[in-house]
Amino acid sequence: MELILYVGILVILLGASVLSALSAANTRVKALARHEVNYSTQFAQDVLSHTIRRAQSIDSGASTFDNASSVLVLIMDDPLESPTTFELTTGQLTVTRGAGAAIPITTGHVDVPTFQVENLSRGSKVNDVRITLLVEHKNPSNLSQFFADLTTVESFSLRQKQL
Repeated sequence: MELILYVGILVILLGASVLSALSAANTRVKALARHEVNYSTQFAQDVLSHTIRRAQSIDSGASTFDNASSVLVLIMDDPLESPTTFELTTGQLTVTRGAGAAIPITTGHVDVPTFQVENLSRGSKVNDVRITLLVEHKNPSNLSQFFADLTTVESFSLRQKQL
């Protein structure tokens, strides 16, 4: 009888240990997914901020505003970088500088379903924009531990050139 009791206690302890290990593994996976989303979002915001502040102007005719797949076209001082275009390409935020190829600025582990640019300027010249960026971790199996997303809304202004 004692042996059965000891075996029962051992089974309970082993079960608790296994559940604890699985919980720790799920927590680690969730943290990695959140880190990937945060990193991609922060990097994209940094590239956007730096590039917009260096731009000579925003091409309002070539840009599209107020939809989830906006396109932002910037005229740069450097002719090799002009125009610089930000847009969504197959779920990734990309930048194209001049005649170069589109370069993703988000990692392949995330999807960007929303890149919305809003014109905040008055009049015909666009100097101020608000960008809404939604970044989601890719989750083809639809598992809860891989779900992570982040929405940011940030305003950017062209830097006024000093004469």
